[in-house]
Amino acid sequence: MGGNNLMTVKTRVDVIEDGSVAASSVVVKLSAIVPTGKRVLLQKFGGCSGATAGFCAIQWGDAAGGWTTVRAISGTCEFIINREFIGDGVKRFRTVRQNDTTTAKYMAAWAEALVMN
Repeated sequence: MGGNNLMTVKTRVDVIEDGSVAASSVVVKLSAIVPTGKRVLLQKFGGCSGATAGFCAIQWGDAAGGWTTVRAISGTCEFIINREFIGDGVKRFRTVRQNDTTTAKYMAAWAEALVMN
């Protein structure tokens, strides 16, 4: 029998960050660092920032090198992304929920990804 018997093992990751965000504040949640060479397929990102000022975002990067916004939303929306990210042993994802109002409000951000082993 010929051919390649190697299989890519995929681990599904579903993340949701939700709850009250205080007035004029930001809640940031960091993922684990993506190991060097590990591939992550970010499939979807969505958020609910309410009908008033504020936004939800998913970003890729690190504190030293900076953060790149992959997607950001104001209101309620879900994006199909299907973009691959390759770990370098430093970078990770983070969700950002920013409330720009003068009162606390419920906000949610969610993501779906496949981690390729």
